[in-house]
Amino acid sequence: MNRLIATLQMDILLQKRYGIFTAALVVTIFWVVTLQKIPSWWLPSLLPMIIFLDLGIIGFYFLAGMLLFEKGEGTLEALVVTPLRSWEYITSKLTILTGVACLVSLAVVLFSYHQALNILWLMVGTILTSLFTLLVGFIAVAPYDSISRFLLPSQLYFLVLQLPLLYYFKVLVSPIFYLIPTQGSLFLLQATFQSVADWKLIYAIGYQIIWIILLSILAFRSFNRYILNKEGRH
Repeated sequence: MNRLIATLQMDILLQKRYGIFTAALVVTIFWVVTLQKIPSWWLPSLLPMIIFLDLGIIGFYFLAGMLLFEKGEGTLEALVVTPLRSWEYITSKLTILTGVACLVSLAVVLFSYHQALNILWLMVGTILTSLFTLLVGFIAVAPYDSISRFLLPSQLYFLVLQLPLLYYFKVLVSPIFYLIPTQGSLFLLQATFQSVADWKLIYAIGYQIIWIILLSILAFRSFNRYILNKEGRH
């Protein structure tokens, strides 16, 4: 527990140094200012999409960028010779960046939307979506040592995560979207502002928890393979 607390403290300093908190603040201010100009009757439909996109960026690219910074500066090489365990390293990243995601989501919604809303579903949707996208981001970036090599394959991951937006806006309606875990993310975020069927919320929570467990296992394996043992890195 002491190692985890120390890792959390170190990660906070590193994320401040790398500008993660500043970037999150800029994103928040941008959306708050932009949404002031949007008619209020559009917001229940637009806000779930905006939060969904923000969670994708924070969860996927913020973590990927931080991990690549740590590799480039040799921080990870220094960490692997300490008693730090893989689960402590990953848990620290998940905790802090999910906390950032929650603050961003809350700020955007509370400063932009002034009608009745359900904060519980906002937080459940934000936390589950953040954990899912963070783990996907970690697994995707672990084999890479440079942003230039990671950038192209990362777009495929990010595109797949965003596909449920086609269903959300009725561009393409098909049951196949239910296979993508982020379909549930939109249901949970939508429930913040409007009524959503109970079965959709149960599906969203259960399916994402299953994926988070599976991805956690894969993330630990990726850490051991690509970071501890340095196998097959690009």
